Amino acid sequence: MATLRWRICRLRSLEATEAPPEEWMEWEKTWYPSYRADVAHTMAELERHVLRIRPGVSLFFLSVAMSSVPVIALLLLRTALQYALSQS
Repeated sequence: MATLRWRICRLRSLEATEAPPEEWMEWEKTWYPSYRADVAHTMAELERHVLRIRPGVSLFFLSVAMSSVPVIALLLLRTALQYALSQS
């Protein structure tokens, strides 16, 4: 499955004929053609790694990643409220 996804993304990147905008910096133009293939390759490696470890460990890392977003959002909201109240 991961290999198929990687091949599809590689073919899509080869078929893309869009040129990057002229106002982009040189490094952006260099990375633009292979960006999707690089992301697909990274995700395939991550998937292979996750499939090799125990399901409980995978679920633990997934739960930590999923819970970090609301926790950070709440911390930012708390900080913003403290700042707003201190300015009053």
